[in-house]
Amino acid sequence: MTFLPTLNRENVLLYVFWGLAGLLFYARVSDLASLNFVLTPLLSIVLIFEYHRKVGEDQTLYFSFIFCMLGDLMTISGDFYNFTSGLIAYWGASILFNFSLSRELQTPFKIAIKKPVFFLPFILYGVYCIIIMVFIRPFLGALFIPILIYGLTLSLTCAMGLAVYWQDRTIPRKHFATGLIVLSATASLIGINRFYLKSDLLYGVETLLYAPSLFFIFMYFKTKPSRVL
Repeated sequence: MTFLPTLNRENVLLYVFWGLAGLLFYARVSDLASLNFVLTPLLSIVLIFEYHRKVGEDQTLYFSFIFCMLGDLMTISGDFYNFTSGLIAYWGASILFNFSLSRELQTPFKIAIKKPVFFLPFILYGVYCIIIMVFIRPFLGALFIPILIYGLTLSLTCAMGLAVYWQDRTIPRKHFATGLIVLSATASLIGINRFYLKSDLLYGVETLLYAPSLFFIFMYFKTKPSRVL
């Protein structure tokens, strides 16, 4: 699986997506606030339009990527209320991703969770979430509770993605699990950088992780088998 598709007219929007990601990296590293604000929502918008143009079947992609876009815009600001609103938007996207994963289960969750291969990812991501939260807790202040809630929800979603993939290793599920793993790495970097390191370079690196996460999640929705919704 390569990030860049075959160069033809059908895939031109995906090249636009990666071009925008590169520009956004430059804007963030160079501290170009206005350009950053303009480019940030375009990543989700381009993928929404590409999905609508080629597939347009699952409404979950539209709503989840809109939530991601709102979260991206709101978390640009360091203001408490804007950042909290952004976390709520991201939380909404995570819930929708979880909903999509639940539809992939071959057996009811309460039965599947009893199997070690299904339960293990929840243990791994639970420990991972605790380690990250313990590390950044002293720097979060009043944002601790909103970030904790979002962190737990995202960890649950990522664990669900891995568990569903390990249950049946199809290409679409691999895309989704990969996208969620990279998304969790992005969220961890955001937490560490925004509240501890505060580096413009790492702010740009967030984009280098976030863009692939959106792309892989998009690829899940694009390649998964059709179903009645």
